[in-house]
Amino acid sequence: MYSKSDEHTIIICLYVDDMLIFGTSIDMIKLTKNFLNSKFEMKNLGEVDLILGVKMEKSEFGFSLNQAH
Repeated sequence: MYSKSDEHTIIICLYVDDMLIFGTSIDMIKLTKNFLNSKFEMKNLGEVDLILGVKMEKSEFGFSLNQAH
């Protein structure tokens, strides 16, 4: 799912029961998570480290993805 307004972008990546939420505003991410949590049972596992066998690392330049492990 992809949502874009004049000010913010939210991207939701969903595979079975794994979900990543990316966005340009932490407030909009929190609002999206609160909305989804009101409709579905969810757990917040914090920032992503590993999902679907892909290691994600955050740096000052963005994210890097690695499947080497």
